[in-house]
Amino acid sequence: CQHNLLRSILDCKNSNRTNFYDMKFLPKVLTLFVRFTKIKEIPEFAFVNYTQLIVFYVDNNDIENITKESFVGLNNLRELTFLNNKLKILKNHLFS
Repeated sequence: CQHNLLRSILDCKNSNRTNFYDMKFLPKVLTLFVRFTKIKEIPEFAFVNYTQLIVFYVDNNDIENITKESFVGLNNLRELTFLNNKLKILKNHLFS
């Protein structure tokens, strides 16, 4: 991943990443790009420490599953995209 300190952006595109567990923890990141990877799921509490995150792009991955707990801690999140993933069903109240 590449980190732009001035703009508080973490960009993890075009990597062979298969999970979020080895992602560098940067609590002041405002924008996170995780695109064109091999990630299949967003685990519960994966971003609990990213409390400042406002924009999250998770496009063009292999994500099949997310739960309500996947987004715990992202209280400031304003923009989220999941374009071109393998999600088939989003459960009711996922984002409430």
